[in-house]
Amino acid sequence: MLSVRRRAYMKIAAALAFVMTASAADTGPSANSTTLSGAFAVTATITSSPGAGASVAALATYNADGNLTASTTALNLLGVFFPFGTASSTAHGSWVNTAPGVFSTTFQSMLSARGNFLGYLRNRETVRLDASGTSYTGAWVIEFIAPGQPALLLGGGTLAATQITVIPLQ
Repeated sequence: MLSVRRRAYMKIAAALAFVMTASAADTGPSANSTTLSGAFAVTATITSSPGAGASVAALATYNADGNLTASTTALNLLGVFFPFGTASSTAHGSWVNTAPGVFSTTFQSMLSARGNFLGYLRNRETVRLDASGTSYTGAWVIEFIAPGQPALLLGGGTLAATQITVIPLQ
């Protein structure tokens, strides 16, 4: 059985966690923001051939310090360019503010087949936050960079993303 003091500490800790979470939510991005932060569920639609019209899902997390991580199902569609069994790492990269509410990003993942390094997939994007700062739209291109070779453009398209928000337990 919990002591009265321990229960009081737990209630205080829970209240502080709630207040801190609410405060953090108030500092998110907006349409005029110069900072991009938060986790977003992204749909990338291919507008170039091959694959025009197909969509891939992605998750992107933007840190206030200008770094980002992302993961995607893009390799499912890009498999025609690479050997059977090609695997992709989580992508890492950076973002910069180019205008109020507008950001450029570059991130890349490593590709390997049967344990052998093939090169990098590099994404470059321009994204524009909506008025609430909880979603964005944009454009992207993806390139393959083999060791010692120039970047090879594989395709591009449009983006639509929605911020992943906290859904509290009831």
